[in-house]
Amino acid sequence: MADAEKHHHTKHEKHHHHHKKEEGAQKDTPKKETKKETKPAPQLDEEDAEEAKFNKENEAKRKAKQKQADKLTSEDKEKLVLNSTEPPQPAATRTEALVPGTKAKMWKQDPEETNFGVSIVFIPELVRHGPADKEVKIVPPEGHAKVEPDENGDLCFVDPNKDVVEFEMVHCYCVARIVLNMFERFFRQFDDDYILMWHWFTPSYIRICPRSGDGSLPVYSRKDKCIYCYEYEADGKKYSCVGFDLLAHEIGRAYLDGMKPDWADNKDTEVQAIINAFADLTTIFGLLTQLDVCELLLCDTKGNLHKDNFVCLIGERFGKKNKGDSCLRNASNDLTYSENCKDVDHLSQVLVGCIYDIIADFFVVYMDPSRYDAAESLVRVAGWVRQMFFFAVWTCSDDAPTFKEISRRMLFYTLEKKWDRSWVSVVKGELKERNMFWKEMETATKDI
Repeated sequence: MADAEKHHHTKHEKHHHHHKKEEGAQKDTPKKETKKETKPAPQLDEEDAEEAKFNKENEAKRKAKQKQADKLTSEDKEKLVLNSTEPPQPAATRTEALVPGTKAKMWKQDPEETNFGVSIVFIPELVRHGPADKEVKIVPPEGHAKVEPDENGDLCFVDPNKDVVEFEMVHCYCVARIVLNMFERFFRQFDDDYILMWHWFTPSYIRICPRSGDGSLPVYSRKDKCIYCYEYEADGKKYSCVGFDLLAHEIGRAYLDGMKPDWADNKDTEVQAIINAFADLTTIFGLLTQLDVCELLLCDTKGNLHKDNFVCLIGERFGKKNKGDSCLRNASNDLTYSENCKDVDHLSQVLVGCIYDIIADFFVVYMDPSRYDAAESLVRVAGWVRQMFFFAVWTCSDDAPTFKEISRRMLFYTLEKKWDRSWVSVVKGELKERNMFWKEMETATKDI
C-alpha cells in the first residue's frame, strides 16, 4: 500500500490543468436555466396512441411503487444495498435464448475533440420508431420525421455526414439509454421490479428534443418533461448535442429530480452543488461503463488518469468557444471544501474532483496487468466507486443533503462492504485532502 499512498499524496503534481473559476462560467445551473426561452413541449399525437394506452395502464402501478419507495427510511435503503447479491445472479426466469436488442450508431465523444469517431453500440432494448422506448422518446425537429428502425430492427443506416439531423436523433437516444441503463442496474441489484421514476407519473418517458432553436448547452425542463438540445454553429454548420458529456449531464439531472424530487427546490448552496456534481458524475460514470472508452482513455493517458483527458474535461468544445479554456469544468482538480463557500460551481467541482480522484487512485491500487486487462480493471473500479457514490446519494436526506452526509455515507459503505484496507485508505485520504473528513469519522477509521 505504500506505493499507492505515495501516489495519492503526490498526484496533484501531475495535474496539467487546474480549473480557473470565472464568474458566470457555470452555464447550466438552475439559475441559468430559468433564463432560457424554451419551446412548448410537443403534445401526444395520433401516432402516440399506443404510448398513451401504456401510460394509462401503468400509472397506478407506478404510483403504488412510489408509495412503497416513500416508506423506505435511510436505514431500509442501507440494508437493501449492503445485502444485495454480488455478482448478480443469472436470469433464471428468462425463457428467451437471447436478450432482444438494437444496433445503433452514436458519437461516444465529440468528434472534433477526439479521434473516437462513430461507434456502433448494442442497445438491449427493442427500439420503436422515434427512436423511442417506454422511458425515452426523441422528438423530431420541425420538418423531420421520426427515425424508423430497418427491417432488422436496427439504427445503423443513418449517416452522420448525409443524415445529420437523423443521426443526432439516434445519437441522443443512445446516450440516454446508456445512462438510464446504468442507473437502473444499480437498483435492480436489490429490486427486480424496479421502475424508473421521473419527477412525473405520466408519461412514463422523458422527451429529448434535438435542434430546439438557437442556444448552446442542453437544458432539462421539469415543467415540460423534456430535455432541450439547442443548436450551435461550428465551421459553418449547425449542430445539436454532439458528443456524450453535456446530454448525459442533463439526463443525470433529470433522473436525480425523480429520485430526490425536493432537492431542486432547495436553493441551499450545498444542495445545488450536489445536484450539479451528480450530473457531472453521471457523464463520467456513463463513459466509464464502456470498455472501448476505457481502452482509449488508457491509451491517451498511459494509465495516469490524473492527466487531462476527454473523460475529466467536460464540455471541451464549449469551454474553448465561450471561456477560452480547455473545457467548461475539469474533474481533475485540487479544489477543497469550505462550509463558508457560497459558490455552487466551486463546491460541485470539489465533490466531482474527489470522486474522480478516488477512481484514479483505486485504479492504481487494483490494476495488475499480469492478471487483468487494464481497460476491464478500469470498468470494474469505476463501477465500484459508482456503487459507493450512488449509495451515498440514495440513502442520504430527501430534502437537505450536505457534503458531510455524503462523505460519511461513502466511508460507511466502504467499511460495511469490508473492502481491503488499502481501498478504505484511499477514500479516507481523498476526503481528508478535500477537507471533507470530519472528526466523528475518525473513530471508525482510526486504525487505517
